[in-house]
Amino acid sequence: MSDFMIDGKDMPKPSDWLVNPKPMSSDAERLVGSGKMVIPYLTTAYEVTWTYKYLSSDDYDKLYDAYILSTIRNKSMYHTLTTKDSNSNKTLTLDIYTQSDFSAPLYRIKNGIRYYKDVKFVFVSLGGDE
Repeated sequence: MSDFMIDGKDMPKPSDWLVNPKPMSSDAERLVGSGKMVIPYLTTAYEVTWTYKYLSSDDYDKLYDAYILSTIRNKSMYHTLTTKDSNSNKTLTLDIYTQSDFSAPLYRIKNGIRYYKDVKFVFVSLGGDE
């Protein structure tokens, strides 16, 4: 089993990765008498970034198919992501949704093979204390 997967399919290992926990709250307020901040905790969502310095067309196609094309095929925005946690080096499995701002710069085409440079895949979890 790989440390980097989308929907149970092995993905190329990123050059680097970052896991940002985003604790979420609702209706934060200050108490009238003391001014103390009261912040009710709701959940923690995670933002995961996989960065690839260079990707061959084969590796790019694997990622693109699992993340973008499967969304179109299945008409579902939801995926399961497995990643190494940059904060603990443990494996983390999250329910995520497809981001609409995906882009990947084509670096060059050499001998008919596409190469991509500085590609970032950003994944956002659904939250709900998975």
